[in-house]
Amino acid sequence: MTKNIAPFTEASPLDEKFAHFETLVIASHLDSVAESIATFRKGLDLEGEAFFSKNAGDRRKAVLLALKDYFGVDVGFGALTHSTSMGLAQVLGGVKIARGQEILTSRNEHPATMETLHLRAERDGTNFRRVALFRDSRTLTSAEIVANLEAEIRPWTRVLALAWVYSSDGVKLPIKEIANVVARENRKRATPADRLLLIVDGLHGFGIENVNFSDLDCDFFIAGCHKSIFGPRGTGVICGKPEAWPQIVPFTARLSGIDEGPAARHIPGGVRCFEHWWAIDAAFRELLKNGKAKNQEHIHKLATAFKKDLSAIPGVTVVTPATPEFSSGMVCVDVRSVSQDRMLPPSDVITALRNKKVLASQSAYDPTAATTHVRFGVSLVNTENDTKKAVQELAKIAK
Repeated sequence: MTKNIAPFTEASPLDEKFAHFETLVIASHLDSVAESIATFRKGLDLEGEAFFSKNAGDRRKAVLLALKDYFGVDVGFGALTHSTSMGLAQVLGGVKIARGQEILTSRNEHPATMETLHLRAERDGTNFRRVALFRDSRTLTSAEIVANLEAEIRPWTRVLALAWVYSSDGVKLPIKEIANVVARENRKRATPADRLLLIVDGLHGFGIENVNFSDLDCDFFIAGCHKSIFGPRGTGVICGKPEAWPQIVPFTARLSGIDEGPAARHIPGGVRCFEHWWAIDAAFRELLKNGKAKNQEHIHKLATAFKKDLSAIPGVTVVTPATPEFSSGMVCVDVRSVSQDRMLPPSDVITALRNKKVLASQSAYDPTAATTHVRFGVSLVNTENDTKKAVQELAKIAK
């Protein structure tokens, strides 16, 4: 990858005066995505129902085909939704769980997952347990994670709900190895209703990691398309294995009678921002122009060097694993003022960085560290100039 050139340097309208590491919260629409949205919005405004009827079926098919090209999900087994949170509600809220069965999850899951599980427990009494997968994000191993999970799975554990990349510390879980654990467990189980299902919140790896759905081997994968995918805001996808979809009760009424396969019944009905949903394929096509392997290489290389440089700053502690094996594009740090000998609140650090035109965000609460962190999202709009600027400003803040 050419030095200081990011794949989306020319494809995004972002203000170049800022170093943009806030894509984990809000990502800008790519130019091609914005153009597609504008085209479809104009058609809907001018022609209304006539334009909708003429385009709805073709646009839905185009988006699902683009998802297949990008993530290897056959049409009929990928559903469109509004966000990761909505997709989690549809799958975790709709999965068939008999009385006495449970959901197993980790201590580090995103609040959206945890609130969904609390709401389900309040609604129908479904039990869930939270377990620790590792002691320290900086020294974890696959063997540690796998052993901790295997020790906690019970014959009545129906669902294993995990994030691919944690919003709290940037840890990327070895999902394929975890799927192998699930497969071994399922060899002991006789019926689909007893089968252990692996449901993955894939948001912070989607658009970064060079894998397809089948490579992860999970039963369901849920992710928004408006962060590292740089797609339309208010869009997301649910990908499921053919044998897993019948285990989910649909969450909403459907919009139409279009039926590409079992996932179609899980595309929420009602009126939505159709111009945004119809433009999702533009984002996938843009990502594929450079190639998934090159996109991953750019982000991993930049994030790894960034972590190394941050670790050299007195007062800065990088809590995200150093290697791409256990991390993606997220980089989380704690900052101590050396001169004042005190930890700085993440919100204060983020404000100070913003004043110097470096845009970062605050992580979700990290139960392992009992705090939140300053969080950088390294993405396809970032260059070495961005990371160097962030390092320089953090060094000043930590003095």
